[in-house]
Amino acid sequence: MLVFLFLIFAPLAAFAMRYLRLADISGDWQTADRSSAGLLQPLAPPEPAVFGVS
Repeated sequence: MLVFLFLIFAPLAAFAMRYLRLADISGDWQTADRSSAGLLQPLAPPEPAVFGVS
């Protein structure tokens, strides 16, 4: 039973310690970089509108 509890709580404790240690370094979503990743090509200029007269 003790081994089972260790296997459950040890990863949780390690994750919590890592989260608390990196929380000050990584910032939050408000300070995240919002610039483009450059994955898409730039948009082509739109074609001019054509109006037909009947």
